[in-house]
Amino acid sequence: MPAAKIVSISQVDAAWAHVEVRLPPPRPRVEPGIYQAISVSLTPFNAYDRRNLELGFDVFQGDATDGVLLARLPMFLRLPGKRGLSPNSKLARLLYVLGVKPTRWTRVDLNVLRGKLWSIEVGDADRDTTNAGLPAGLAYSVVKRVISRLA
Repeated sequence: MPAAKIVSISQVDAAWAHVEVRLPPPRPRVEPGIYQAISVSLTPFNAYDRRNLELGFDVFQGDATDGVLLARLPMFLRLPGKRGLSPNSKLARLLYVLGVKPTRWTRVDLNVLRGKLWSIEVGDADRDTTNAGLPAGLAYSVVKRVISRLA
């Protein structure tokens, strides 16, 4: 059996690079259910070799006009490819609920989603991008679907 190798502190430091990252707080979790929410943010991002959107909702316990703000939760939406938006996509259904119902292909500015009051369904995201379960305590809430526009 070989003798233990003695390594100086300077060799250890050379083998371990000093790296810092900016770590955001974990995403919030609220009980799954039906809530009132206001659409407050829209952020495009790239993932899985395609463009996506994170639509942020301020979710309230009780009525949004006098209820308690629980959290800001994301709804993840795919942006269309070259062929346009599928009528069955979450984004198309959201626009239909809003009242946008074109009779032919129409460009829609997503600014129409800003500041609207909705009834939404909240659920847990408990899997990662490889469909593996998230570690205990790291599940977070997402807006699964918009049920109706309230105002």
